Amino acid sequence: MLINAQATAEHAAHFAQLAQIAGDQLFSQLFGSRATPLLQGMFLREDNEFSCYHCAFIRHEGEIAGMIHAYSATTSDTYQLRGFLLMLRLAGWELPRFLLMLALMRQLLGFLGQRLSPGDYYIAFVALYPAFRGRGLSKALLAHAEESALRGGCSRLALDVAADNAIAISAYQRVGFAQVAASPILKHNGKELQMLRLAKDLSRPAPAR
Repeated sequence: MLINAQATAEHAAHFAQLAQIAGDQLFSQLFGSRATPLLQGMFLREDNEFSCYHCAFIRHEGEIAGMIHAYSATTSDTYQLRGFLLMLRLAGWELPRFLLMLALMRQLLGFLGQRLSPGDYYIAFVALYPAFRGRGLSKALLAHAEESALRGGCSRLALDVAADNAIAISAYQRVGFAQVAASPILKHNGKELQMLRLAKDLSRPAPAR
Protein backbone atom coordinates (compact mmCIF):
# COMPACT_ATOMS: atom_id res chain seq x y z
CA MET A 1 0.00 0.00 0.00
CA LEU A 2 1.41 3.39 -1.03
CA ILE A 3 1.05 6.32 1.33
CA ASN A 4 2.02 9.95 0.91
CA ALA A 5 4.81 11.07 3.20
CA GLN A 6 4.00 13.41 6.07
CA ALA A 7 6.21 15.91 7.88
CA THR A 8 6.58 13.76 10.98
CA ALA A 9 9.66 12.64 12.91
CA GLU A 10 8.83 8.99 12.12
CA HIS A 11 8.64 9.59 8.38
CA ALA A 12 11.78 11.75 8.48
CA ALA A 13 13.68 8.92 10.18
CA HIS A 14 12.60 6.44 7.49
CA PHE A 15 13.48 8.92 4.75
CA ALA A 16 17.01 9.39 6.11
CA GLN A 17 17.62 5.63 6.38
CA LEU A 18 16.23 4.85 2.94
CA ALA A 19 18.04 7.78 1.27
CA GLN A 20 21.29 6.40 2.67
CA ILE A 21 20.45 2.96 1.27
CA ALA A 22 19.57 4.44 -2.14
CA GLY A 23 22.72 6.54 -2.20
CA ASP A 24 25.02 3.74 -1.03
CA GLN A 25 25.98 5.83 2.02
CA LEU A 26 27.05 8.79 -0.16
CA PHE A 27 25.58 11.23 2.35
CA SER A 28 27.73 9.78 5.12
CA GLN A 29 30.79 10.32 2.93
CA LEU A 30 29.75 13.93 2.36
CA PHE A 31 28.50 14.90 5.80
CA GLY A 32 29.85 12.34 8.26
CA SER A 33 27.87 12.27 11.50
CA ARG A 34 25.61 15.08 10.26
CA ALA A 35 24.18 13.01 7.40
CA THR A 36 21.11 11.70 9.24
CA PRO A 37 20.03 14.96 10.92
CA LEU A 38 20.66 16.84 7.68
CA LEU A 39 18.45 14.50 5.63
CA GLN A 40 15.75 14.59 8.30
CA GLY A 41 15.88 18.38 8.45
CA MET A 42 15.54 18.76 4.70
CA PHE A 43 12.68 16.25 4.59
CA LEU A 44 10.72 18.24 7.19
CA ARG A 45 10.98 21.51 5.24
CA GLU A 46 9.02 22.37 2.12
CA ASP A 47 11.54 24.68 0.43
CA ASN A 48 13.88 22.10 -1.12
CA GLU A 49 13.82 19.09 -3.45
CA PHE A 50 14.27 16.65 -0.54
CA SER A 51 11.00 17.76 1.06
CA CYS A 52 8.38 15.25 2.19
CA TYR A 53 6.07 16.72 -0.45
CA HIS A 54 7.96 14.78 -3.12
CA CYS A 55 8.04 11.46 -1.27
CA ALA A 56 5.80 8.41 -1.00
CA PHE A 57 6.29 5.34 1.19
CA ILE A 58 5.11 1.81 0.59
CA ARG A 59 3.83 -0.41 3.40
CA HIS A 60 3.95 -4.19 3.52
CA GLU A 61 2.07 -6.04 6.24
CA GLY A 62 1.65 -2.80 8.14
CA GLU A 63 5.32 -1.77 8.11
CA ILE A 64 7.03 0.90 6.02
CA ALA A 65 9.03 -1.15 3.54
CA GLY A 66 10.49 1.45 1.21
CA MET A 67 10.01 4.76 -0.52
CA ILE A 68 10.23 6.67 -3.76
CA HIS A 69 11.25 10.31 -3.88
CA ALA A 70 10.72 12.10 -7.19
CA TYR A 71 9.91 15.49 -8.66
CA SER A 72 9.57 17.35 -11.95
CA ALA A 73 12.27 19.29 -13.77
CA THR A 74 10.38 22.46 -12.85
CA THR A 75 10.65 21.59 -9.16
CA SER A 76 14.35 20.87 -9.58
CA ASP A 77 14.96 24.23 -11.25
CA THR A 78 13.05 26.01 -8.50
CA TYR A 79 14.70 24.39 -5.50
CA GLN A 80 18.15 23.15 -6.53
CA LEU A 81 20.15 26.22 -5.43
CA ARG A 82 17.95 26.68 -2.36
CA GLY A 83 18.47 23.04 -1.42
CA PHE A 84 22.24 23.35 -1.78
CA LEU A 85 22.32 26.43 0.45
CA LEU A 86 20.16 24.61 2.99
CA MET A 87 22.65 21.72 2.97
CA LEU A 88 25.45 24.17 3.73
CA ARG A 89 23.47 25.57 6.66
CA LEU A 90 22.52 22.17 8.08
CA ALA A 91 26.00 20.68 7.64
CA GLY A 92 27.05 22.31 10.94
CA TRP A 93 30.51 21.31 12.16
CA GLU A 94 30.85 18.90 9.20
CA LEU A 95 30.86 21.79 6.71
CA PRO A 96 34.67 21.62 6.12
CA ARG A 97 34.33 17.89 5.39
CA PHE A 98 31.48 18.56 2.97
CA LEU A 99 33.44 21.24 1.10
CA LEU A 100 36.48 18.94 0.86
CA MET A 101 34.39 16.04 -0.47
CA LEU A 102 32.63 18.42 -2.83
CA ALA A 103 36.01 19.37 -4.31
CA LEU A 104 37.15 15.73 -4.57
CA MET A 105 33.89 14.49 -6.10
CA ARG A 106 32.88 17.60 -8.05
CA GLN A 107 32.58 15.82 -11.42
CA LEU A 108 30.40 13.04 -10.05
CA LEU A 109 28.23 15.35 -7.96
CA GLY A 110 27.98 17.76 -10.86
CA PHE A 111 26.62 14.94 -13.01
CA LEU A 112 24.02 14.06 -10.37
CA GLY A 113 22.98 17.68 -10.13
CA GLN A 114 22.91 18.46 -13.83
CA ARG A 115 19.85 20.14 -15.23
CA LEU A 116 17.00 17.96 -16.36
CA SER A 117 15.27 18.27 -19.70
CA PRO A 118 11.87 19.99 -19.78
CA GLY A 119 9.22 17.36 -19.25
CA ASP A 120 11.46 15.15 -17.10
CA TYR A 121 10.28 13.62 -13.86
CA TYR A 122 13.37 12.79 -11.83
CA ILE A 123 13.52 9.84 -9.42
CA ALA A 124 16.03 10.95 -6.81
CA PHE A 125 15.64 7.92 -4.52
CA VAL A 126 13.96 4.55 -4.77
CA ALA A 127 14.84 2.15 -1.98
CA LEU A 128 13.56 -0.80 0.00
CA TYR A 129 14.73 -2.11 3.34
CA PRO A 130 16.62 -5.38 2.72
CA ALA A 131 13.96 -7.49 4.48
CA PHE A 132 11.33 -6.41 1.93
CA ARG A 133 13.22 -6.98 -1.31
CA GLY A 134 12.14 -9.57 -3.85
CA ARG A 135 8.41 -8.96 -3.29
CA GLY A 136 7.69 -6.78 -6.32
CA LEU A 137 7.47 -3.61 -4.25
CA SER A 138 9.99 -1.68 -6.33
CA LYS A 139 7.76 -2.14 -9.40
CA ALA A 140 4.85 -0.65 -7.47
CA LEU A 141 7.02 2.34 -6.48
CA LEU A 142 8.14 2.93 -10.07
CA ALA A 143 4.55 2.61 -11.30
CA HIS A 144 3.55 5.25 -8.77
CA ALA A 145 6.27 7.58 -10.11
CA GLU A 146 5.08 7.00 -13.66
CA GLU A 147 1.48 7.80 -12.74
CA SER A 148 2.58 10.95 -10.89
CA ALA A 149 4.69 12.03 -13.86
CA LEU A 150 1.84 11.61 -16.32
CA ARG A 151 -0.59 13.45 -14.02
CA GLY A 152 1.90 16.32 -13.87
CA GLY A 153 2.23 16.48 -17.65
CA CYS A 154 5.76 15.02 -17.74
CA SER A 155 6.91 12.93 -20.68
CA ARG A 156 9.99 11.12 -19.34
CA LEU A 157 11.20 9.43 -16.17
CA ALA A 158 14.89 9.86 -15.34
CA LEU A 159 17.14 8.50 -12.60
CA ASP A 160 20.82 7.98 -11.80
CA VAL A 161 22.35 4.65 -10.79
CA ALA A 162 25.86 3.46 -10.01
CA ALA A 163 27.47 1.86 -13.07
CA ASP A 164 28.53 -1.19 -11.06
CA ASN A 165 25.01 -1.86 -9.72
CA ALA A 166 24.17 -4.47 -12.35
CA ILE A 167 21.13 -5.80 -10.45
CA ALA A 168 19.44 -2.39 -10.26
CA ILE A 169 20.30 -1.52 -13.87
CA SER A 170 18.81 -4.81 -15.08
CA ALA A 171 15.65 -4.23 -13.03
CA TYR A 172 15.21 -0.73 -14.49
CA GLN A 173 15.79 -2.00 -18.03
CA ARG A 174 13.07 -4.62 -17.56
CA VAL A 175 10.51 -1.87 -16.96
CA GLY A 176 11.57 0.24 -19.93
CA PHE A 177 14.54 2.36 -18.83
CA ALA A 178 17.59 2.82 -21.08
CA GLN A 179 20.92 4.57 -20.58
CA VAL A 180 21.11 8.13 -21.92
CA ALA A 181 24.30 9.48 -20.28
CA ALA A 182 27.28 8.51 -18.13
CA SER A 183 29.36 10.50 -15.66
CA PRO A 184 33.16 10.72 -15.78
CA ILE A 185 34.86 7.91 -13.84
CA LEU A 186 36.02 9.10 -10.43
CA LYS A 187 38.73 7.28 -8.49
CA HIS A 188 38.22 7.60 -4.74
CA ASN A 189 39.64 5.50 -1.89
CA GLY A 190 40.94 2.95 -4.38
CA LYS A 191 37.54 2.53 -6.04
CA GLU A 192 36.26 3.65 -9.41
CA LEU A 193 32.92 5.45 -9.19
CA GLN A 194 30.67 6.18 -12.14
CA MET A 195 26.99 7.05 -12.42
CA LEU A 196 24.67 6.30 -15.32
CA ARG A 197 21.58 8.26 -16.17
CA LEU A 198 18.69 6.06 -17.27
CA ALA A 199 15.44 7.32 -18.72
CA LYS A 200 12.06 5.99 -19.76
CA ASP A 201 10.03 7.71 -22.48
CA LEU A 202 6.42 8.08 -21.35
CA SER A 203 5.22 9.63 -24.60
CA ARG A 204 5.09 6.23 -26.31
CA PRO A 205 2.81 3.38 -25.31
CA ALA A 206 4.54 0.52 -23.54
CA PRO A 207 5.28 -2.46 -25.84
CA ALA A 208 2.89 -5.39 -25.59
CA ARG A 209 4.16 -8.30 -23.50
